[in-house]
Amino acid sequence: MKQYSFYSVDLIIDGLTMEGFADSSAIISAGRSAPQHGKVMDARGKMISITSADKSGAMTFDLLQTSDSNALLQSLALLTHEAGTSGNSDTFIPIQAAIVDKMGKTVVTGVNGFITMQPGVTRGTGLSTNTWLLEFEQLWIIRGQTSDVGV
Repeated sequence: MKQYSFYSVDLIIDGLTMEGFADSSAIISAGRSAPQHGKVMDARGKMISITSADKSGAMTFDLLQTSDSNALLQSLALLTHEAGTSGNSDTFIPIQAAIVDKMGKTVVTGVNGFITMQPGVTRGTGLSTNTWLLEFEQLWIIRGQTSDVGV
């Protein structure tokens, strides 16, 4: 038998653990942006495998409007945008991120990223969510093996 709980999953951005996630079956998503391999067929039907050097990827996650982590992400988004428009390339500081699933023994590492766009604002009689999208120069996924529990 296996066991899983989102309570054992952390999303860490620039060393700070995000809090206040919206409840759903897909709270955090991460994946590569391009296929690792492709194919080219020659005129006689032989296949040639081509390998992409593109190791970029993206992370998306939803935070409730009441989450204090929104303010941190807003600050990062504004800081990197201001740095990018300042004309000084030395001031841009890329974001580093990790998803750590301690129960599922999976780690996703996002290297040298940025927030593509700040979420818009929606207000109503219920609680809204902010969907954040981060793009990374490299995204590494390491899947471990979940142990059996019980006898």
